[in-house]
Amino acid sequence: MNYSEKEFQVLDAIDRWEISSQRQLAGHTGISVGKINYLLRELLAKGLVKMGNLKRNSAKIGYTYLLTRKGLEAKSRAAARFVNAKLEEYNTLRRVLATRLAEVEARGGLRVVFVGPEAVKECLASIISETQSPVRMVSHCDDWQALQGFQPDHYDMAIGFADEGIRAVREKCQQVPAEKLMLLW
Repeated sequence: MNYSEKEFQVLDAIDRWEISSQRQLAGHTGISVGKINYLLRELLAKGLVKMGNLKRNSAKIGYTYLLTRKGLEAKSRAAARFVNAKLEEYNTLRRVLATRLAEVEARGGLRVVFVGPEAVKECLASIISETQSPVRMVSHCDDWQALQGFQPDHYDMAIGFADEGIRAVREKCQQVPAEKLMLLW
Protein backbone atom coordinates (compact mmCIF):
# COMPACT_ATOMS: atom_id res chain seq x y z
CA MET A 1 0.00 0.00 0.00
CA ASN A 2 1.27 3.48 -0.83
CA TYR A 3 1.17 6.13 1.85
CA SER A 4 1.03 9.87 1.37
CA GLU A 5 3.91 12.15 2.27
CA LYS A 6 1.92 13.47 5.24
CA GLU A 7 1.26 9.94 6.49
CA PHE A 8 4.97 9.26 6.19
CA GLN A 9 5.74 12.43 8.16
CA VAL A 10 3.42 11.29 10.96
CA LEU A 11 4.90 7.78 11.04
CA ASP A 12 8.42 9.21 11.06
CA ALA A 13 7.67 11.66 13.88
CA ILE A 14 6.06 8.94 16.01
CA ASP A 15 9.10 6.75 15.42
CA ARG A 16 11.60 9.51 16.28
CA TRP A 17 9.98 11.23 19.27
CA GLU A 18 7.80 10.31 22.20
CA ILE A 19 4.52 11.87 21.09
CA SER A 20 1.71 12.12 23.61
CA SER A 21 -0.63 14.63 21.96
CA GLN A 22 -1.89 15.56 18.53
CA ARG A 23 -0.71 19.13 19.10
CA GLN A 24 2.81 17.85 19.82
CA LEU A 25 2.68 15.72 16.66
CA ALA A 26 1.49 18.74 14.66
CA GLY A 27 4.45 20.73 16.02
CA HIS A 28 6.95 18.10 14.93
CA THR A 29 5.49 17.66 11.45
CA GLY A 30 4.22 21.14 10.56
CA ILE A 31 0.80 19.62 9.76
CA SER A 32 -2.34 21.22 11.20
CA VAL A 33 -3.91 19.62 14.28
CA GLY A 34 -7.11 18.94 12.32
CA LYS A 35 -5.21 17.08 9.60
CA ILE A 36 -3.19 15.22 12.29
CA ASN A 37 -6.47 14.06 13.84
CA TYR A 38 -7.66 12.73 10.48
CA LEU A 39 -4.32 11.06 9.67
CA LEU A 40 -4.05 9.42 13.09
CA ARG A 41 -7.54 7.96 12.80
CA GLU A 42 -6.57 6.49 9.41
CA LEU A 43 -3.24 5.14 10.67
CA LEU A 44 -4.86 3.66 13.79
CA ALA A 45 -7.56 2.02 11.64
CA LYS A 46 -4.90 0.54 9.34
CA GLY A 47 -3.06 -0.89 12.32
CA LEU A 48 0.10 1.18 11.76
CA VAL A 49 -0.11 3.17 15.00
CA LYS A 50 -1.27 2.21 18.48
CA MET A 51 -1.66 3.95 21.80
CA GLY A 52 0.89 3.02 24.46
CA ASN A 53 0.28 3.47 28.19
CA LEU A 54 2.89 5.56 30.03
CA LYS A 55 1.29 5.23 33.47
CA ARG A 56 3.88 2.63 34.39
CA ASN A 57 6.41 5.47 34.48
CA SER A 58 5.66 7.72 37.46
CA ALA A 59 7.31 10.70 35.73
CA LYS A 60 4.86 10.50 32.79
CA ILE A 61 1.10 10.79 32.65
CA GLY A 62 -1.18 9.36 29.99
CA TYR A 63 -0.57 7.77 26.66
CA THR A 64 1.88 7.97 23.80
CA TYR A 65 1.57 7.09 20.14
CA LEU A 66 3.67 4.10 19.03
CA LEU A 67 4.31 2.46 15.69
CA THR A 68 3.25 -1.13 15.34
CA ARG A 69 5.46 -3.66 13.55
CA LYS A 70 3.28 -3.07 10.50
CA GLY A 71 3.77 0.69 10.96
CA LEU A 72 7.56 0.35 11.09
CA GLU A 73 7.52 -1.71 7.89
CA ALA A 74 5.23 0.80 6.18
CA LYS A 75 7.44 3.70 7.26
CA SER A 76 10.52 1.96 5.89
CA ARG A 77 8.88 1.22 2.51
CA ALA A 78 7.49 4.76 2.29
CA ALA A 79 10.90 6.25 3.11
CA ALA A 80 12.56 4.29 0.32
CA ARG A 81 9.81 5.31 -2.12
CA PHE A 82 10.04 9.00 -1.14
CA VAL A 83 13.83 9.05 -1.40
CA ASN A 84 13.66 7.46 -4.85
CA ALA A 85 10.98 9.92 -5.98
CA LYS A 86 12.95 12.93 -4.72
CA LEU A 87 16.14 11.67 -6.38
CA GLU A 88 14.27 11.20 -9.66
CA GLU A 89 12.92 14.77 -9.39
CA TYR A 90 16.41 16.06 -8.61
CA ASN A 91 17.95 14.21 -11.58
CA THR A 92 15.20 15.49 -13.88
CA LEU A 93 15.87 19.04 -12.67
CA ARG A 94 19.60 18.60 -13.30
CA ARG A 95 18.93 17.36 -16.85
CA VAL A 96 16.68 20.35 -17.56
CA LEU A 97 19.27 22.78 -16.15
CA ALA A 98 22.04 21.09 -18.19
CA THR A 99 19.91 21.57 -21.32
CA ARG A 100 19.37 25.24 -20.43
CA LEU A 101 23.11 25.72 -19.91
CA ALA A 102 23.73 24.24 -23.35
CA GLU A 103 21.28 26.82 -24.74
CA VAL A 104 23.17 29.56 -22.91
CA GLU A 105 26.43 28.33 -24.45
CA ALA A 106 24.83 28.18 -27.92
CA ARG A 107 23.76 31.82 -27.53
CA GLY A 108 27.34 32.80 -26.72
CA GLY A 109 26.89 33.10 -22.99
CA LEU A 110 30.23 31.92 -21.68
CA ARG A 111 30.40 34.34 -18.74
CA VAL A 112 27.14 34.31 -16.81
CA VAL A 113 25.64 35.94 -13.77
CA PHE A 114 23.11 33.69 -12.10
CA VAL A 115 20.07 35.38 -10.58
CA GLY A 116 18.27 33.25 -8.02
CA PRO A 117 18.59 31.10 -4.90
CA GLU A 118 21.98 30.00 -3.61
CA ALA A 119 20.98 26.31 -3.71
CA VAL A 120 20.24 26.52 -7.45
CA LYS A 121 23.49 28.40 -8.02
CA GLU A 122 25.36 25.52 -6.36
CA CYS A 123 23.50 23.00 -8.51
CA LEU A 124 24.35 24.96 -11.68
CA ALA A 125 28.01 25.20 -10.64
CA SER A 126 28.04 21.43 -10.13
CA ILE A 127 26.51 20.81 -13.56
CA ILE A 128 29.01 23.17 -15.21
CA SER A 129 31.88 21.31 -13.54
CA GLU A 130 30.58 17.80 -14.26
CA THR A 131 29.80 18.50 -17.92
CA GLN A 132 33.04 20.44 -18.39
CA SER A 133 31.00 23.21 -19.93
CA PRO A 134 32.88 26.29 -21.13
CA VAL A 135 30.20 28.38 -19.37
CA ARG A 136 31.60 30.14 -16.30
CA MET A 137 29.51 31.61 -13.55
CA VAL A 138 31.24 34.92 -12.92
CA SER A 139 28.82 36.14 -10.27
CA HIS A 140 25.54 35.60 -8.47
CA CYS A 141 22.77 37.80 -7.12
CA ASP A 142 19.52 36.96 -5.39
CA ASP A 143 17.17 39.05 -7.52
CA TRP A 144 16.97 40.89 -10.83
CA GLN A 145 17.06 44.32 -9.15
CA ALA A 146 20.54 43.51 -7.83
CA LEU A 147 21.71 42.88 -11.40
CA GLN A 148 21.56 46.67 -11.91
CA GLY A 149 24.84 46.93 -9.94
CA PHE A 150 26.79 44.77 -12.42
CA GLN A 151 28.62 46.19 -15.42
CA PRO A 152 27.11 44.56 -18.55
CA ASP A 153 30.55 44.20 -20.15
CA HIS A 154 31.67 41.90 -17.27
CA TYR A 155 29.26 39.13 -18.32
CA ASP A 156 27.74 37.74 -21.50
CA MET A 157 24.37 36.71 -20.05
CA ALA A 158 22.31 36.96 -16.91
CA ILE A 159 20.38 33.74 -16.34
CA GLY A 160 17.86 32.90 -13.67
CA PHE A 161 14.27 32.57 -12.57
CA ALA A 162 11.45 35.09 -12.38
CA ASP A 163 7.89 34.75 -11.21
CA GLU A 164 6.75 37.54 -13.53
CA GLY A 165 8.28 36.44 -16.84
CA ILE A 166 10.88 37.91 -19.17
CA ARG A 167 9.01 41.18 -19.83
CA ALA A 168 9.05 42.08 -16.14
CA VAL A 169 12.74 41.17 -15.96
CA ARG A 170 13.50 43.44 -18.92
CA GLU A 171 11.64 46.29 -17.19
CA LYS A 172 13.67 45.77 -14.01
CA CYS A 173 16.94 45.59 -15.94
CA GLN A 174 16.47 48.34 -18.52
CA GLN A 175 20.19 49.17 -18.76
CA VAL A 176 20.95 45.51 -19.63
CA PRO A 177 20.56 44.62 -23.32
CA ALA A 178 17.58 42.27 -23.77
CA GLU A 179 19.73 39.65 -25.53
CA LYS A 180 21.78 39.29 -22.32
CA LEU A 181 18.76 38.18 -20.27
CA MET A 182 17.53 34.58 -20.20
CA LEU A 183 15.10 32.76 -17.93
CA LEU A 184 15.99 29.18 -17.10
CA TRP A 185 12.34 28.26 -16.65
